[in-house]
Amino acid sequence: MGRLTAAVSAVVLCTIAACGGGGNGPAPQPSIAITPPMLSFAAQQLGSRSPQAMVMVSNAGTAALTVSAVQLTGSDASAFAETNTCGTVAAGSSCSISVTFSPASSGSLSATLSIQSNASAIAASVPLSGQGVTTATWTTLVNAPPEGLQLCVLMTDATVLCQSAQSWYLLKPSNTGSYIQGTWSLYTSMPSNYIAEDFASAVLTDGRLAIIGGEYTYANNQWNFALSNMGMIFDPVTNTWTPLAPPPVAGSPNHWQCIGDAPASVLADGRWVIGSKLYQDVAVLDPATLTWSQVTAPGKTDTFNSEEGWTLLPDGSVLALDVSSAPAAERLVLATAATTGAWVSAGQTPEDLHTPSPTPQPIDAPGCPPYSPPGEMGPVLLMPDGNVFAIGANGRTAIYSPGSNSWAAGPSVPNGLNIQDGPGVVLPSGHVLFGASPGSAGLGLQYFEFDGTELVAAPPPADAAEDATYFTSLLLLPTGQVLFVDGSTTVQVYSPPSTPSYDPAWAPTITSYPAAVVAGSTYLIMGTQFNGLTQADAYGDEAQNATNYPLVRITNQASGHVFYARTHDHSTMGVATGSAIVSTSFDMPKAIEMGMSTLQVVANGIPSKGVAVNVTATE
Repeated sequence: MGRLTAAVSAVVLCTIAACGGGGNGPAPQPSIAITPPMLSFAAQQLGSRSPQAMVMVSNAGTAALTVSAVQLTGSDASAFAETNTCGTVAAGSSCSISVTFSPASSGSLSATLSIQSNASAIAASVPLSGQGVTTATWTTLVNAPPEGLQLCVLMTDATVLCQSAQSWYLLKPSNTGSYIQGTWSLYTSMPSNYIAEDFASAVLTDGRLAIIGGEYTYANNQWNFALSNMGMIFDPVTNTWTPLAPPPVAGSPNHWQCIGDAPASVLADGRWVIGSKLYQDVAVLDPATLTWSQVTAPGKTDTFNSEEGWTLLPDGSVLALDVSSAPAAERLVLATAATTGAWVSAGQTPEDLHTPSPTPQPIDAPGCPPYSPPGEMGPVLLMPDGNVFAIGANGRTAIYSPGSNSWAAGPSVPNGLNIQDGPGVVLPSGHVLFGASPGSAGLGLQYFEFDGTELVAAPPPADAAEDATYFTSLLLLPTGQVLFVDGSTTVQVYSPPSTPSYDPAWAPTITSYPAAVVAGSTYLIMGTQFNGLTQADAYGDEAQNATNYPLVRITNQASGHVFYARTHDHSTMGVATGSAIVSTSFDMPKAIEMGMSTLQVVANGIPSKGVAVNVTATE
């Protein structure tokens, strides 16, 4: 937390003649000015690299300045690195030195940046300092987005697409793979007749983004309670939105007339399953044909699916914690390609985890029957150990063991905080990161990591005092870090503690790959655990942004620059697939550096071991 700080004055060195005095008037001489005179880096995790900090070298003299050497000195010089554009600097011009901090040991570290030039026999020096830490840190992105952001999703080329009402902005990582130093651009906009929020969403197996519903839609310069049943498919290759029709009419009145903030999940077979908000109905979308099929699934305990979060389990079933019938829980069992399944009991949580609705009377949306909200629920996440961590809206938690179909009480969130809608993320370590705040809308966000046994306090994001869980979003990045947005332009990245790391057994493995690849071409890669052991990201109900799909990262061995191929047509979307051989196709970027490179498959922030590939422009 905290940005790089630097003094705003400058160090100026010059010859006596250039600065005035001596002789019959000054001869043309260079004069060197250094800004800032010192650099102090924010706390940086061991083994990670800070954003670049710039030192400007200006020539305020009347002759060319020659910078003959730029050096790092001192006992901790190896913790810092520099690159520069300095050489000969014309009078009135400047050059830049980029400095980064990469600590290998804990504690306060310091060095000196020395700049030797013909302006003085004495080298100009800039003191450098930084703190190496093993604890978690928050870092504000170097570049802020143009507008405040709501929901962010990870596309299969490792870019991040974030909504701001009608506009969607794209965050592209830097050429070193850093999202902290990434850049934003306006990428696409939703059609003006469908600007929605709090909808069901998913990245499909072909890499397209699907959204449907919306608790609120924007019209007449305001957000309106709508329970929309409109939907859209966004194709990142063509940068186009295509309307997505709702599921076919079922019941009277139509049970799919009001989808709103529906529960949803991508199934292991790649179909997208959603639940009717106001009824028990379930439908599945075939991503290839974009057609819906009504699912016959008897046995559900409650009368509707409202406010539930659906979690994909390793056996392919979907876990739901009932909100209107809490503390009951159940699983939707639906075989591959089937449209007939069943809801089966998953027992009861030891304590009721939902909070009742603050709305005592039914509320109405246009064209919808009166709706009595059942309350709220927090995120429910499958962990790498196979258990499920359920975070109650009331601050209580529970742990579900699918193998024994049983529940155990988990630790309670301290200080009376709760999660009445809010995000959670499974970190590469297996810990669950989430925030909690007072009441249904109280401000004052605190963060925690669940380590499998207890809750451990984590540092809060920058504007935590003005945040509540329900308007924040978390997204696990391929780096193992977590992107945090809160509706503002202050976007931060959470870097988990250095220890513990992930279990190597959780990593993807590559068994078949092309040893030579051509820019712009498509290839198949095969291996195990390409989808990770969990969906990784969850919210209370809507705004789903799961990341259980493979990414392909390619690092040029000469430059160290990082590129991502766009993946698509994954053979499975199942989690914890074990030793089963799975596959995905990947499109090599057209703008990629040639030469020997290291290719990795990344799932939920955990990379496979790298394999060597030769990147060429032609076969």
